[in-house]
Amino acid sequence: MGTVDRAYLRFLLDRGAQGASLRMLGAKLQVDQRYLTTDIEPFLIQNNFLSIDAKGRSLTTPGIECAKEISEGKS
Repeated sequence: MGTVDRAYLRFLLDRGAQGASLRMLGAKLQVDQRYLTTDIEPFLIQNNFLSIDAKGRSLTTPGIECAKEISEGKS
């Protein structure tokens, strides 16, 4: 998992139940939205860390656990 993946998960963890839009994530992480949708999100979805719905992007239970480990420096 790369630097942007980790930052993505940490940001969504901080947002909690609010989740975030693709636009917000791109701005916060200072990366192109296309990069997020083609390079970052497929990995997170495949590993069941990320859920995308009409409200935006949010962490799944495994995603929350992974993000907490990253925040604590365990991963």
